[in-house]
Amino acid sequence: MSVTGPTSGKWRDVYHDGAVNGAFVPGLWLPIKWRWDGIVRNFEHDGSWDFQDAPMNQPNANYMFWNAAGNDAGGAKAEHATPDLRAGFTGFVQGSTGGYFGHYYLKDTWKNMAGDFPSSVSAEYYVYQGRNDVRNQIMLGGKGLYADGKDAKTNYAGGNTYTRFDSVDGLELFMGDKGKMYLGIQEDSGNWYGERMFLSSPLEHKMDGKELTYYFVAMSGGKKNTRMMHPVGIPAGVNNHPDGHEFSGWFDLSGLLYKSKSGFFLSYTDEGYVKRQADSQVSINNKYLLLGLQAHNFDAGLISTFALDRGGQWLVYQPSI
Repeated sequence: MSVTGPTSGKWRDVYHDGAVNGAFVPGLWLPIKWRWDGIVRNFEHDGSWDFQDAPMNQPNANYMFWNAAGNDAGGAKAEHATPDLRAGFTGFVQGSTGGYFGHYYLKDTWKNMAGDFPSSVSAEYYVYQGRNDVRNQIMLGGKGLYADGKDAKTNYAGGNTYTRFDSVDGLELFMGDKGKMYLGIQEDSGNWYGERMFLSSPLEHKMDGKELTYYFVAMSGGKKNTRMMHPVGIPAGVNNHPDGHEFSGWFDLSGLLYKSKSGFFLSYTDEGYVKRQADSQVSINNKYLLLGLQAHNFDAGLISTFALDRGGQWLVYQPSI
């Protein structure tokens, strides 16, 4: 974290301001001091706060945990991590409520794990999306129109105007055929016109001046959404006030449904990774993706009568990009 280091001393949030696809940060995975002693205690006694301390085994005093806004200030929250599904790679893609996301790699994992647990592991991080204006990267496909003439290229969380992503929450990596990876992106921002959901173009992080494309999938809920204001809800009577919804979670059904000549590719006796292998045999436009939707304002009618938490839906989506 020195000014001569790979981020020029910038913590994670500030680094992503203006960061382009392919921006690269080398580093290390380093341990924290805390180890569980077998006794269950409240969270203040676990390793939750060790990120504010200097890491163990650092090569020099300039190595610090790469926090959102440093050791003494609150920043954007790191949200869902989704694993790299390719054979031979160890890593994950992680998003931030700050509206950016990228790919973290652990290098030489099997070699490092061959003996005792390593004191450090080499790390690489590549930006997919910085905290930048994404309007020119969004393809609406004629959809995503707001009632007052605005559209879903812009987020209006809390009545504010965001030309970047805001509060990236749900994040899921999908394997298509020919080794292509795609990213499902779900915001949880409080957008007055409805939370947005996107599917990316094939992931790549070459420093070639090319940014990803984001295909609009859906929006739902919102205080200014005319469906919520009128008040539309399923089952009837559950919506008694306009408020936000939240797309929450993706699941790739294609591996479960994929068939070879002899029948279903996946058997109940197979290990879990076989399902991932089957996923990768199905091109993105032939996939069926399961989506979760929480409807936070659906709390009346049957929801209230049976003391349920909130309404919502499971939906199955087939891309067309």
